[in-house]
Amino acid sequence: MNKRLLSGMVWLLVVWLVFGHTPAQGYFSAAWEDPDWNVEPQQSTTGPYPPLEVLLWDEQKAMSLPQETKGEVVLNTPAYYWRHGCGPTAVGMVVGYYDTKGYDNLIPGGAWTQTAAVSQMIASGGNSGAPCPPGSEQHFEDYALPIDDFGSMQTDNYLTAGRAAHANNSMADYLGTSRSSLGNPYGWSWSTEMGYSFRHYFHRYYPEVTVETPAYYAASGGMTWDVLVQEINAGRPMVFLVDTNGDGVTDHFVTAIGYRSSPTRQYAMRDTWSTSSVRWENFAMVQSGVRWGIWGGYAYRISHPPTDLTLSNQSVVENLPVGSQVGSFSTSDPLLGDLFTYSFVAGSGSTDNGLFRIAGSQLLTDTAIDYESRTGYSVRVRSSDSGGDWVERSFSITVSDVNEAPFDITLAVGEVDVLIPAGSEVGRLSTLDQDAGETFVYSLDCGLGGEDNGSFTIAGDRLMAAEEIDFGQQGQYSVRVRSTDAGGLFIQKILVISMEGVENSYVNSIFLPVLVK
Repeated sequence: MNKRLLSGMVWLLVVWLVFGHTPAQGYFSAAWEDPDWNVEPQQSTTGPYPPLEVLLWDEQKAMSLPQETKGEVVLNTPAYYWRHGCGPTAVGMVVGYYDTKGYDNLIPGGAWTQTAAVSQMIASGGNSGAPCPPGSEQHFEDYALPIDDFGSMQTDNYLTAGRAAHANNSMADYLGTSRSSLGNPYGWSWSTEMGYSFRHYFHRYYPEVTVETPAYYAASGGMTWDVLVQEINAGRPMVFLVDTNGDGVTDHFVTAIGYRSSPTRQYAMRDTWSTSSVRWENFAMVQSGVRWGIWGGYAYRISHPPTDLTLSNQSVVENLPVGSQVGSFSTSDPLLGDLFTYSFVAGSGSTDNGLFRIAGSQLLTDTAIDYESRTGYSVRVRSSDSGGDWVERSFSITVSDVNEAPFDITLAVGEVDVLIPAGSEVGRLSTLDQDAGETFVYSLDCGLGGEDNGSFTIAGDRLMAAEEIDFGQQGQYSVRVRSTDAGGLFIQKILVISMEGVENSYVNSIFLPVLVK
């Protein structure tokens, strides 16, 4: 066993004997909530500046061939510089990320840059150059002072001064960072508190929101590439505990913000030592000889159901082609930038789900829509966010009527004599149209089938003889009639009139030629 790790375990044993509680109590309570709670806890040990081994490694990488970036996915997260521990800084970046995603009460003001408020969120109090005065001590004054290291652990100031520590108000507080009573020298944190700290800080400001912080460990095979891809694709940064120098011992917490899959699987991180660049390292588990190997990963899942689901348009015009868009769905959610999937669900208002379909966020028709058949439809839709939370709504879709062209003209005639005097009524015209209550204007049109138009005239809906009609001399007469509705749409039809009755041929202006009987 590594000497440093062995010394740490001995120190923990001394602390347990002195203070009379086990690591599973107090700050370590979160360990019991993890499925792998029995994994031996590990610590971070790095300070505000990258160790020499890291600098040499970076120089070696810079001298190698440029790395490809195929399959690269990176979350746009804030970048914060090391403040009183890599653990609170790494988790603090996750807090800052969610502050920019709609939970803006987590940090006063903006969170994209490391403002004074951001620094206080990470670790409250001052610093070695400007500590808070007596009576207003915060994290730095209570737990970081005196600044010590593993080889010379010193009792924290609040204990030696015989006063109560301030109430927890920063990530470093909830992590137990720098607390000598927990075996943490200045800037160190335990792995077991990565979830506990985030949940408790978040719930100070949003107690109604469900926060899940599952832990994944290399030792149990839980920290896999698929876990990283799943979390990043869902828009959720992680925190990794890693071994920066490849000696097989953990030493640093980082904020994992992305991945790329070619030519080698790599993960992207904010390493707390730079706010201007993203670090890329090979995705590998911790072991001797592997730099930046991962010992464990911590996910941060905010579960706050969407608050509303809307449809941009809830009416559709009849007679559109199947597959036409009705409207687009949108979801209201406190988590800005969350992703949503839409689906039909059974329940109240789902009667006509089968007559529509969903493509992405669009509601499309999946059948012919006819106002004369139905004037309204009802669908029920669910919007699910990236965390699996959802909201459902039913929508009434109304159908708008459109003016449709007439589709037939008929001529009703009585008993036809051989001679029909001029000025006599030959028959009554009528029109068939899908639009109820429509009115029509009739006229005689020139063209094919209208050879005998001159022998007739139209008065309203009556076909009149303009001259004597003699079926004895001419066995049949052909007229071409147009019926125009109030909207200007029309149909043309050839009517062939004889002693035997009326023969019909349609003359729609779209379909030509017309065969005349």
